[in-house]
Amino acid sequence: MRSSFLSFAPDVSKEQCQAEHWIDIENVSESVKMTPEEIENLNARILRTYGTEMHDLKKEAFAKEERVVYDKWCGNFLSFGIQGINWTVRDAQNSVDKNVHIKYGIATSQGLIKQFPMETFLADEEDPSDPEWDEAALCLCMVGEALLILGSVQEEGYLYVRNECSEGWISAESVAVCRNRAEWLMAAFPIHPLVVTGDMVWLEASAVYPGTSAYRLRMGTVLELCVEEGIPEIKETIETNRKKGIGAVIETTEAQAEQRVQNRLSWNNYIVWLPCRAPDGSFFRQKGLIPMSRDVSVGYLSLTNEEIIKQAFKCLGDRYGWGGMLESRDCSSYIREVYRCFGWILPRNTTGQLQMPVRKIELAGRCCSEKEQILRALEPGTLLYFPGHVMMYLGYENGNFYVINDVSRLVKEGETMPVRVRSVIVNTLAVRRPNLRTWMEELTLVLIPWET
Repeated sequence: MRSSFLSFAPDVSKEQCQAEHWIDIENVSESVKMTPEEIENLNARILRTYGTEMHDLKKEAFAKEERVVYDKWCGNFLSFGIQGINWTVRDAQNSVDKNVHIKYGIATSQGLIKQFPMETFLADEEDPSDPEWDEAALCLCMVGEALLILGSVQEEGYLYVRNECSEGWISAESVAVCRNRAEWLMAAFPIHPLVVTGDMVWLEASAVYPGTSAYRLRMGTVLELCVEEGIPEIKETIETNRKKGIGAVIETTEAQAEQRVQNRLSWNNYIVWLPCRAPDGSFFRQKGLIPMSRDVSVGYLSLTNEEIIKQAFKCLGDRYGWGGMLESRDCSSYIREVYRCFGWILPRNTTGQLQMPVRKIELAGRCCSEKEQILRALEPGTLLYFPGHVMMYLGYENGNFYVINDVSRLVKEGETMPVRVRSVIVNTLAVRRPNLRTWMEELTLVLIPWET
């Protein structure tokens, strides 16, 4: 008998799940497997597929200096009925530094990419009094993320950037500018990745290195492991990963472990390169230590049902943040970060995810009984969609179909008024949308990422 998915989530007790009427699957399949090479090949296909809204930054980053022309973003100011923003399209055009050429940047903190180069809050039309929903928010950058810098608003301190899944304005304080393309490629695309697999991981505080003191790293962050300067204990971990077909083989010696990093010895720590921003905005990197007790992985995780669900449950109860605001996740970025731990680069938004070149099952137009029959045959970790929302399928038990997802609001079973949930939760497909149709009724598509 295969174990329940509850055994994959040790912080959640069976009693808690029963109290909340959660699922307790006794037959979680282990058929989902992809090799690192298969994931890499699929990533390349996703980048090439029209409609995924993804950017192949390595191909777009030209070795020669390219003049940037922008008109497109100015239209954003006309697409909303914005109140309290004094800029007009003409003002915006006059404020942009037209002499900026393509530059190469690295995110040195969790910076929010927005539609506009300003802190101004753009309220939700449905609830303008809500202080925790900014329609201008687009995407939250991770530490170490590669950016192409396409423009700037000098007096406001904002850069117009493109990452692999989005494009917009970010505070210049969150970005370090590389000297050239070669430095950018070295810094932004780790050869020996150390992957943050925990919900959030903090580095130790330091009075000597305030720039990286108590650095906050979110799930899916990838840093470069110092392969020439590790510690003896790291060798066993990496050798184990090598046998599993993941990670890298790194030779270390006891002598190398005696070095001092950030004013202390590196014993029982991973040594990584941390991206930093100099006072003039330029990029540099310095060594940092991540304790081995932190939830990190040398190399990407091995893709199985068990590992997918383990990762999903690590975020249980986390707050919802539209577009990455409040350094949080919305429904699609939650799914994206979970799968990122396996080396996967999913599109940022549901519209892009729906275009991925993987197996899909259309549910639109089907009756609920047909949908239920299809869902019963699905593996845990499969993605389910209805317009504007994505969730991860967990399974079926006692007449209920269960999902885990990062949700803003819903209507509970037996009620008619929506409640503001704004958390990662487990729920059944019997809950309702504000239009009072059940999630089962609203389902339009199944997406199976590991089948192409």
